[in-house]
Amino acid sequence: MLTEEHEILVAHTLKQPSLLSTCQRIRKEALSLWYKCNKFSVAITDCDATLLVAFSAHVMTLRQGKHTSLSIQINGRKDWTNMMRWCQAVWRVKCSVLLREEDGDEQGTVISLAHDIAFGHLGRPLAECKRALQNLGHVVKKFDDEWEDAREAGDNEDGGDGD
Repeated sequence: MLTEEHEILVAHTLKQPSLLSTCQRIRKEALSLWYKCNKFSVAITDCDATLLVAFSAHVMTLRQGKHTSLSIQINGRKDWTNMMRWCQAVWRVKCSVLLREEDGDEQGTVISLAHDIAFGHLGRPLAECKRALQNLGHVVKKFDDEWEDAREAGDNEDGGDGD
């Protein structure tokens, strides 16, 4: 009842098993098993990691982060504006997801580096984190023009968070 045969797709309406809504005691004891015993999958399109960040933050509040198996599929265009939002969310929520780089996956490598910069700036001002990410953006642009337009938009965006 708690274990799914296939990966569970993380979506805005992630449905937990009905057993978890039986009563508070069962939910408290069984919820951690559900996260430990299943594999979850999230798709990131155009570097929009809204669902990934929300799911990771939720799992961390349950103290299940180290025990949850999560696969991430990255597809779509190389959108630096969304990348900046993702990194700001990592910085704001203070949650990290272990991203594995695939050989030959330049987009995954850039995402992993940006994520590491954001997580490495926890406890420091957001403006400092943004500067480091913008510096990465300038370097990335030199090697991959597909990031260029979105990167320039990200340079001019303040994300509405203030510093």
